[in-house]
Amino acid sequence: MPEQLRRNSLQGTSRGKENARLSLAPQKLLQRRKTWVAASANSVAGAAIKAISPAMPQITLRQLEEGKRPRAAAQVVPMSARASAKLLRPTLRQGGKACTGEVRLWREFSAGPRSDRPSDSAVTALCFSSPNKEASFWVLAAACKSGIVSLHHVRRTPLERDSEAAPTEEDRRSQDTEQVLQFQAHAKAITFMCFSNGTEYLVTTSSDWTARFWNPKDGKLLRQIDDSSLVVAAVPLASPPGSFVLANANAILRLVEPDGSQQKVRLDNYARALALGLDGSRVLAATSRGWIHALAVGSGTALQIVGSQSIGQAALTSLTIAPCPDGMPPMVAVNSMDGTVCILQSNANLTNFTVLRRLPNPHRLLPLRCCHVASSVGNVTGEAGFIASGSEDGNIRVFELDSLTEQKLIAHDVPVVDVAVAPGGGLLASGDVHGRIILWRRGSRSTVAMPNGI
Repeated sequence: MPEQLRRNSLQGTSRGKENARLSLAPQKLLQRRKTWVAASANSVAGAAIKAISPAMPQITLRQLEEGKRPRAAAQVVPMSARASAKLLRPTLRQGGKACTGEVRLWREFSAGPRSDRPSDSAVTALCFSSPNKEASFWVLAAACKSGIVSLHHVRRTPLERDSEAAPTEEDRRSQDTEQVLQFQAHAKAITFMCFSNGTEYLVTTSSDWTARFWNPKDGKLLRQIDDSSLVVAAVPLASPPGSFVLANANAILRLVEPDGSQQKVRLDNYARALALGLDGSRVLAATSRGWIHALAVGSGTALQIVGSQSIGQAALTSLTIAPCPDGMPPMVAVNSMDGTVCILQSNANLTNFTVLRRLPNPHRLLPLRCCHVASSVGNVTGEAGFIASGSEDGNIRVFELDSLTEQKLIAHDVPVVDVAVAPGGGLLASGDVHGRIILWRRGSRSTVAMPNGI
């Protein structure tokens, strides 16, 4: 690489270290990007880098549940204050203006009833609904190892409702969080959960060999799919409405149509995570042996594998697809049980992946998950945003996708299994193995203590 080009890739003319993502992307993708946007002087392609996985101490599941936490030996460059300021858009007011303080613990509560065994209350999945713009609250669903599902209303602040009006009396009197429903969804641990069609129904899968569909308003069972093995994950499809793909521990993927008809595909190893592509035409399946399979889905399309790639030998427990507003194809983040979060650059068809970086994240035993948090200024600047992940050391690790730098959110005392972000990117939720859920917002110490962001 010419010296001047190398210097530009490392320093950048305006964004400094934030060009790390583009400097690691394949040349072919960067050439395609140039047709979407004029190439800047510091746009350069480099080879994909595989960082050495950090060495981690051995630890048992019992020790994790008791709060003994491993530490990653490797280090990641800390996130700059400028980058950190783009994590979670401001939703709290101070003096009538949006408060742009640090991301802090805002509220906390328990996911389910207390038990003599704290691990029974362990959070296994979190997800937010997508309400209409007029809704006064977010719906946060929390699933537990005991098979219990609880639904919580989280009051939307005036800024989240895009309201410039003065706070109403209802705003002042209403609670920030309220548990509105709790029910026994499964006899055994819930392995996956998500909302489909906004808040029309809630999907859960379980180690009791079933996938179930619930009415989130009253907890009524709407539909049940029985399987021949532990059901690991499910992903509702955009087309045709009412169809979905299930993954079980026998390495079978099933496409279930609205009329009940099914198609099956067998994998070499069972899928531990599923994700739907941004255009709804691909499902990605991450397996227990480090493979990612891309499958074609959609109306009139048979479920079939159109691409497969190995990114390691450790089990992959979570898949998150992150759009890139700057014209590049989407990125993919996976939680790997070799103690890393692997950041991948995909091609436009989501069939081929380049490893950009393996970022240290303590992970050996639990089915940790991550989520994509859009940058608060991403639509303007073309930034890819952040990946927030649970970890076995009790910290929430947040990685900026442009600079590949790290920030930690510290409040949990035991391993954090799942994190979820509310639509709009102003509220983050995290759940740990003792059933504690923490809500995070951006604000000063005084504003996070005020009710409803008023």
